[in-house]
Amino acid sequence: MPVLNNASSDKISLSADIVAAYVSRNSVTPGGLPALIESVHSALASLGAMEAVPQTEVLVPAVPVRKSITPGTFFQNFDAL
Repeated sequence: MPVLNNASSDKISLSADIVAAYVSRNSVTPGGLPALIESVHSALASLGAMEAVPQTEVLVPAVPVRKSITPGTFFQNFDAL
């Protein structure tokens, strides 16, 4: 049997506890039990994992602000509200 590190054995133990608690209160088919165990274990394994944050794109207005606001258009837009 392979030697497991402490963190891995903790996740396995926690997965077993979660699955046992779920199965004690809910009906699970024998065929669905492996998928449930895998789902719980993968969810616990992904906790604390760093995800890549997508870089935000610099937003540029379609029309320069100074050209889009004139005394006439400001009041027209204000009146439309």
